[in-house]
Amino acid sequence: MTFASTAVTRTGPKTFKLAGDLTMHNVTKSIVLDVVFHGAGNDPFTGTGVIAGFDAKGMVKRSDFGLGKYVPFVSDETTITISAEFKKK
Repeated sequence: MTFASTAVTRTGPKTFKLAGDLTMHNVTKSIVLDVVFHGAGNDPFTGTGVIAGFDAKGMVKRSDFGLGKYVPFVSDETTITISAEFKKK
């Protein structure tokens, strides 16, 4: 599974909509993820560099990516959750 962002739109002081292309099972679809920025600050372990934390969440249908086997016995809707931390070099 890969995700390539195409646009970011600010929706509040710490929230964003992140649009992009999700590829799963050799099928690519455009999706939008809801992003929350948790903050940024100095690395607490080294005291150097800046770390920023984010969470992103969105829903996709497995069948849109050719993974619909056993639907409706297994839910077609799946939530994608990404928790990430980035450190500036």
